[in-house]
Amino acid sequence: MYVRLKRQKQTYFLHCEPSDTVKSLKEKVTAINNQPTEGIGFYTATDSDIQLSDDATLQSSNVVNDSILCMVYKSGDGWENIQVDNPEDYQDIDQE
Repeated sequence: MYVRLKRQKQTYFLHCEPSDTVKSLKEKVTAINNQPTEGIGFYTATDSDIQLSDDATLQSSNVVNDSILCMVYKSGDGWENIQVDNPEDYQDIDQE
């Protein structure tokens, strides 16, 4: 299956299995952008109040094929706010 990881204006498409853990997904991101795994957090696009646990599998976290996960980085003592650009916000720009 594939999941989309979104942060600001970036989107990563990653291949994974339902049995993969959230931590293994973080390790894949680390291989791409060198951000340490402990400095990455994931939230589902439908529930941005609960951060996904490293030990949980994607399946147990209700992550399915083509799910969108919001990705945040550690900032100081906490986490940055979720910021995901919506392509529809730029629709008017394209039509000008």
